[in-house]
Amino acid sequence: MSRHARIDRATDEIGLGCGASELHGSLVGLLLGGGKLTTDRWQQALLLEPAPDSARGSDAALLLDDLVQQTLAAQTDAAGAHRPLLPDAESAGLEARASGLIEWCGGFLGGYGIAGASPDTGTPVAEALDALARIAGTRLPTSTLPPEEAASLEEIHGFLMEALATLAQSIPLRH
Repeated sequence: MSRHARIDRATDEIGLGCGASELHGSLVGLLLGGGKLTTDRWQQALLLEPAPDSARGSDAALLLDDLVQQTLAAQTDAAGAHRPLLPDAESAGLEARASGLIEWCGGFLGGYGIAGASPDTGTPVAEALDALARIAGTRLPTSTLPPEEAASLEEIHGFLMEALATLAQSIPLRH
């Protein structure tokens, strides 16, 4: 089972009300927006209901705590910093991968908003956020996506990585 699928299952078991991509996007958005994130209070930082006492210490809770630790560690890794957690091509279809990308961007914007950051209009940061909002607002067709759309999805993913690089360089992180 892929990492994304394991984390997705863990979010269901804990009852977070969001999937793996949206959760990871929220964590990254909170951090790049200058918000505080700790491994022991991440659910409160994202305004999520804390896991029930029965879930604390479970494999699912430990997996999600590990995701938070890895997301925090990515702040210092310039090479692969904040690579979106998305379904992989080997285990998920094109629709699931596109949905994951949309959910990740929506989660990012939510986390960024919770952090309270407010970039000036017309700046590269504002433009990057507008681009993420356009991706997050995308509605997939109800029919199956044709295979040639895979190249478009990869293009959008590349655009997302550029936007994240702009945000990471332009926003001072507070710890």
